[in-house]
Amino acid sequence: MQENYAPMKSGQSLQLVHVNRKLQTLSFPPGSSSHNYNVKINGGTGFLNKPDLLISRDSGTLEKIAEGRFEKYGPGTTIKYSESGKIHDLQLETSQSQRFMVTVDGKPLWFWQPSQEDKYLVQVVTAANGLVAQFTYSGEHTFVGRDVKDDTVLGILEVAEPYASQQAVLDQLVSMTVVLVERSKRRGRKLHGSEGTRPMNSLALNGGYYGGNLM
Repeated sequence: MQENYAPMKSGQSLQLVHVNRKLQTLSFPPGSSSHNYNVKINGGTGFLNKPDLLISRDSGTLEKIAEGRFEKYGPGTTIKYSESGKIHDLQLETSQSQRFMVTVDGKPLWFWQPSQEDKYLVQVVTAANGLVAQFTYSGEHTFVGRDVKDDTVLGILEVAEPYASQQAVLDQLVSMTVVLVERSKRRGRKLHGSEGTRPMNSLALNGGYYGGNLM
């Protein structure tokens, strides 16, 4: 059973926007930060061995911080960080779970778990069950099984202190969020038979909404 966490009273808030099919942005409120985040989307990378996502800090020039990769027909997802070279593995905690486990060198770091109370809310907690961040999907979204319209707000990421003030940790939370949101969107299209891929029977949607089901 999930904990009832107190509302986060401080930290940073960033808005995730689907600019177009090749670009997303994650932006702070105007004037609150010297940088935002830029996410380049590579579709159908296949044999080219390109990452599915390239994540950069944008302060006028782009500084790459991470790349995300998805297994084409499996549940595997990884994020590799440019500066440290570390790799985060993202996987369902169990075959029946809707909770993702983020591990480093085989050790749990965070869990990305849909709220049992709010179908649009996802909470990020530590292995010790402390609340780190939360992502709230847009209530206007209809992402699964169809193309997303340009300039659609996908949701809001809120990061608690002291994590929001630690640049490396904030970069990791941003990277995890954009990778898992994109992963869910792509798996939804595959379940609906588009993109020339076979259905992912083990990643069935439950109830048809995007916000509360992370595959």
